[in-house]
Amino acid sequence: YQNLPVADKAWYQLASWYYQKGRLYDPVRDTANRYALLSAKEICERIAAKKDSSEGWANCKNLLAGITSPEINMQTEKVNVPGQAFRTLVSWRNFTQLHFRVMKVDRNILQKITDNNQTDEDYWKKLLSLPVIKTFSRALPDTRDHQTHNAEIAIDALPIGQYALVASVGRDFGLKKNPLSVQYFHVSN
Repeated sequence: YQNLPVADKAWYQLASWYYQKGRLYDPVRDTANRYALLSAKEICERIAAKKDSSEGWANCKNLLAGITSPEINMQTEKVNVPGQAFRTLVSWRNFTQLHFRVMKVDRNILQKITDNNQTDEDYWKKLLSLPVIKTFSRALPDTRDHQTHNAEIAIDALPIGQYALVASVGRDFGLKKNPLSVQYFHVSN
């Protein structure tokens, strides 16, 4: 009965089970479920390709979007030594190229950017409109497993000051369907 709309719910349940197993993946402790998201994706793609609008079809479309969406996160030391390169930890999923901008900031700029009465889009527009002092890109391994992976990225030495490091999946740093991440840090003795 796999062509009946009610069967799509069962397929979604199976895809969801694989998704949950895939979320248990830990690159250090337990790699057994590394490719489980691929099984979930395959099932969801098969159901989403149907000309259907059942509950299982809708759930598979949503799960597929969650599996394939790009994600980014960064962690940088709050204070870094002047004249020395430093690193930031990048966590990523579903992309292979990351673009960076470094902007000099100060207390006044940060107060204007982080106004509590603004939307997320306003925040990013203000931040991305700041003068850029350095840009660079880094290639990341193409794991093709839809899992979150981590790597340390080297940042060239900067003079004393306060900075924002912005990362973007898209080269244009656009706000539509483009994950962005920012880290504020100091370079100081």
